[in-house]
Amino acid sequence: MTRQWDRKSDYPMLLRWWGEHKMEIPPMEIILPNTGYICDEAAAGFLYLTNSPVAVIEWVVSNPFTDKKVRNAALEELIDHLCMQAKLSHHSIVMTMTSVNSFAKRLERLEFTANDHKVTHLMRAI
Repeated sequence: MTRQWDRKSDYPMLLRWWGEHKMEIPPMEIILPNTGYICDEAAAGFLYLTNSPVAVIEWVVSNPFTDKKVRNAALEELIDHLCMQAKLSHHSIVMTMTSVNSFAKRLERLEFTANDHKVTHLMRAI
């Protein structure tokens, strides 16, 4: 089951998950959109809704303490949910960026197409 994330109660849990995976951690809680979802307490991800046909999936993470089969199923359900939310918000394209090969392969199995390689993400607070 996929539910909307709760900023106050879920953020500490997500920090642990990102840390355990040695992933980049969002530099501050406020960068995460309200359109974040958690699936079966085993995977989480966020959807940035733009003013164009494109929505962006970011900060996807899985619970490293959950059984691998549960994590895999949750990640796929989560991606489907994020795509459906984008479509319900009148977006026709979802995109994401990753340097994790296994995640890229999973997305390709879910009908995503690789467009760029060797991308550097840059951010600036204004």
